[in-house]
Amino acid sequence: NPAVLTRNPRWVPRLEAAAALAELVERPAARVTGVLGIGKTRLVWETLHAPRRLALWRTNGPEAPDRTLAELLAAERRRPLWLVYDGLEAAEAATWAEIGELLARPDLGTDLHALLVGRSATRWPAAAAALPEIRLEKLEGEERERFHAQLFHGLPPPPAVAERLAQGAGGHPVALEE
Repeated sequence: NPAVLTRNPRWVPRLEAAAALAELVERPAARVTGVLGIGKTRLVWETLHAPRRLALWRTNGPEAPDRTLAELLAAERRRPLWLVYDGLEAAEAATWAEIGELLARPDLGTDLHALLVGRSATRWPAAAAALPEIRLEKLEGEERERFHAQLFHGLPPPPAVAERLAQGAGGHPVALEE
């Protein structure tokens, strides 16, 4: 079925979490946590992207960022600016030091904001652990049904199979999509 080849799941808003994050992004800094594949990065992306907020992503990976925080802020003069640190469950000491530097800046909260994204078991340093947090939970109810409907569109399995797949995914969007 060719409909399967063109699937690109649309954002299914998590109304409560999205509203809470929309409020928190106006604060100096906040955390978004949840288990692997629950939709943390997508929630942050959609929350910042919809009103066209300027966001720079500092993902935690095997390669060091090409610029220091000071260089990044000097190069990007547009404000307000949100710095998003994603994948912090695997962050190294240098990343946490940079976040500590950011959280200590006097302009944090005026025209500069930070969003820290990590899995539930992330070991947060004290300064980050004290930040307001949104803990993203599994998809349930109407949100889950809307997500499932678009994934199964064009090749709907029998209802019993669809329900078994949904139960097996445990409300985790990435697990069901895969």
